[in-house]
Amino acid sequence: MKTTLEKKVQRLQMLVVISLLLYVPIILMSFSGQDKVQKFKEINVERINVVEKDGTLKMAIFNSNRITRGTGDAKRQGEGTISGILFYNEEGYECGGLVFDGKKIKGGQKTGVSLTMDGYRQDQTIALQHNEHKDDKGSFYEDGLRIMSRPDRADVSAEYDFYRIKYPKMFGIKKPSSYTKAQIDSMFYALARQNKVATRRVFLGSVRGTKNGKWYDRSGLFIKNKYGKSMIKIYIDTNDQPKFEVMDTLGKTVTYRLIPEK
Repeated sequence: MKTTLEKKVQRLQMLVVISLLLYVPIILMSFSGQDKVQKFKEINVERINVVEKDGTLKMAIFNSNRITRGTGDAKRQGEGTISGILFYNEEGYECGGLVFDGKKIKGGQKTGVSLTMDGYRQDQTIALQHNEHKDDKGSFYEDGLRIMSRPDRADVSAEYDFYRIKYPKMFGIKKPSSYTKAQIDSMFYALARQNKVATRRVFLGSVRGTKNGKWYDRSGLFIKNKYGKSMIKIYIDTNDQPKFEVMDTLGKTVTYRLIPEK
């Protein structure tokens, strides 16, 4: 007769066999269906990656905690509050995207939405955007197309040291800068002369808001030189008057009023 121990061993073996018969087909079916199109009515995710067959990242949909700037951009990983979509080139470098953020703040709100196109291993060169900021001190609303002039070098990270000084909030730096505005401007002009820093060159759109309790509203074409200084403005002013402004060789702005003001 079989001992009690032998009977228990037999029962355990039978359970193992039955488990294998039940679960192995399920596991095999799950692997065999990986290439099939799956349909979902609704899913909750923090990030979705679109990759090539070799694993190269080409597009990502992400929340604010799951942003990835791309290959070689470790200094910018996971920074900021933006969510959206980023695109990457064949080498995995970021090359554009659609991003947004926005929330209520004391006395108003702030938000930003932009569709951007980047140069090779650079930041955005073309941007279609909306920005607004309103608080107790005033308001600012901007809608339009912006064109940037980027340095002729394939590594935007080389500019970060200066950008961290000029735009500390963009890099999450809360400590006040130890540099004065004059010092920062001097650094900028020196870098701009060497074509080592980005500058805003063209803006086509509308800028409006309140400053010092007064409303301003301008819509038009605004062109700057390589130092970021305004050179040509063709716009409609706050009083709905069309104007054409140019900066002369001495740095003085000359305004041509296309319609005599009353």
